[in-house]
Amino acid sequence: MNRMKWKLGVILVLLILFLPMIANAEETTKVYSISDITSYRQKGWEDTVYVYFNDTVERAEVGEPLLIEGYVMVFFKKNNEVLEGYISDYPFVILFCKNGMDIENYYRESDNVGKFIKPKTKYGGFVPRESGYYKVYTRGFYDSLPCKSLWPLYFYVSEKDSDDDGVPDQYDYDPYNLDIQSKSDVKAPAFEAIFAIAGLLAVAYIFRRKIWKKR
Repeated sequence: MNRMKWKLGVILVLLILFLPMIANAEETTKVYSISDITSYRQKGWEDTVYVYFNDTVERAEVGEPLLIEGYVMVFFKKNNEVLEGYISDYPFVILFCKNGMDIENYYRESDNVGKFIKPKTKYGGFVPRESGYYKVYTRGFYDSLPCKSLWPLYFYVSEKDSDDDGVPDQYDYDPYNLDIQSKSDVKAPAFEAIFAIAGLLAVAYIFRRKIWKKR
């Protein structure tokens, strides 16, 4: 029993020591500037720049702006040695493609740790105008520092369905009410509501008669 407690104690100590290192592994990845890349080139290093997108686009609907996130990395190679890291303040262009044709593009820059985000606003983000399959890829802003989309982003844009009932707004009689999809689903006012309205009308009629009698 004591031996088991000792083993558990050792495991807990190791976890306490190594968890911060694991959690900060991404933060300790080196960040290079564009001037750093130029310096490495002068020293004989070959560089390749990649723009990575996050895995998925959540809930892509017609008329709704999309949120595109990712990061930019550089890989250096010289002889048998390889270095890698993020690139800060790297300019590039995000392109949206449909049916094999580029339909829109946006200029972006990575931040001071190499990451970027395409704003999810109607004034700064891509807003799809029709349903279908889309592709997102990138190209470098400077010919001297090109980039590659190692894995272009593919996603499907569906028709807008405001009440999540599986029926697109254009076919839904009331797109903001889950229980109403056609005119036949609109229910007549309940008996209680009719009775209350009738009562209010009766009170108004009696009140009006009293006023006329006073005159």
